[in-house]
Amino acid sequence: MNNGVSSSQLVLPPKDAMGEPRSYMVAEVLTEVNTMPNNGVMSQNGHLKWKINEPKEVVNDSKRIYLKVFGKLVISLVCGIVFGFAMEKGRVFDPRIIRGQFIFTKFVMLKMFLAAGVMSLFLMGILSIIPQTKNLLQVTRMSLISTYSTKGLLTTTAGGFILGVGMQLSGSCPAMVLVQVGTFVGNGSAFVTLVAGLLGAFVYGLVEPYLTKLLSPKKPLKRLLLDDYLPIPFFVLTSVCGFLMVAAVVGLQFAYPWKEEVHIGNETVCCLFSAFAWPPYVSGVIIGCLQVPLILFIGNTIGGSQSYCTIVSQLLFTERLRAISPYLSPYARGIGNWWQVFYVIGAILGGLFSALASDSIASVPGVGYAFSFVGGFCCIFGARLAAGCTSGHGLSGIGSLSLLSFAAVPSMFAGGISAGFIMKFSVGSIDDYYSI
Repeated sequence: MNNGVSSSQLVLPPKDAMGEPRSYMVAEVLTEVNTMPNNGVMSQNGHLKWKINEPKEVVNDSKRIYLKVFGKLVISLVCGIVFGFAMEKGRVFDPRIIRGQFIFTKFVMLKMFLAAGVMSLFLMGILSIIPQTKNLLQVTRMSLISTYSTKGLLTTTAGGFILGVGMQLSGSCPAMVLVQVGTFVGNGSAFVTLVAGLLGAFVYGLVEPYLTKLLSPKKPLKRLLLDDYLPIPFFVLTSVCGFLMVAAVVGLQFAYPWKEEVHIGNETVCCLFSAFAWPPYVSGVIIGCLQVPLILFIGNTIGGSQSYCTIVSQLLFTERLRAISPYLSPYARGIGNWWQVFYVIGAILGGLFSALASDSIASVPGVGYAFSFVGGFCCIFGARLAAGCTSGHGLSGIGSLSLLSFAAVPSMFAGGISAGFIMKFSVGSIDDYYSI
């Protein structure tokens, strides 16, 4: 990278006073950035070194620590509500929209996904050139790609492919299922998808040691970011990628107007919040903007599948049970894990609030229970194998210019497209394709 620290020098961040993985608040960074280079990321003898100069009163004052944790959880919940509300308004949670995308009959999902990716790229690029935030962004990027440290191209693409198949089967994804639960999609099929996803996380936690041994590269990538290879500033690279994606959104909207895909009829909108649908690119822009508060106040980026691991890890409540899954055990506690649980709870609430506002609660049909279950399982199992989902790789990973994310996202679409056309030709009728 261009700030003197490469992803090849990556080590995990230290823990804070509560024993949790260290996340930064913007106020801390503004204090530390003037006294130490790279916000605690220091290059020494060619290796990345973390150094935290946290005031003693912060460490010793438990009240202040718990207030900070409470603040992070509230911010996570609010961001989740905004995410769920925007996702519902964009209609991307509709299983027909998701399945239609994979056989190229509907492009609402791709428009919203690209628009959210555009904002992630632009905003991360802007944060990288603001003196008060550039070091925080760098720490956040390093923290994100640390989750890929044991992954290689095979693991990432295989996980992405399995995730894509699960998306097509369930008409959902790790984040969208939360909105589907909040809006009561499919007479309970969304709940089946969610439960199957939790099972997928638990099973992956059990078999992870064996998969890691089997699939992990013998020589892991030493440089994981695009700007590790190109002598071009991060801001320029994100801008170029962002403008290319803007062109794609404009082209898709010109060829496939969103109102013809969503079929909103002759709706008379008296209030923006009570509208049945928003343009998918508007919803995407709002979702992409959530990167800013999450980076500044949580020290993290948009993601969802990790929360499934945190939830199922609560089953490991004894030392003997924790020994069953060394992978899941670290997820059991810590603000570094639980913020995302509050985020996904917020997504459920946001979808509910949006559907209530437009009087469209429980109006979207789901898919069959068998497909919901198998698809939900594949979604989370594949996401954990790839170390990221559509949000983690597609928005945060691409926004951070992670090379493995550039491989994971096409793999997700490849899996969904393959499963989509196999199902379409198997059932024959397009109506059956959307409903089975």
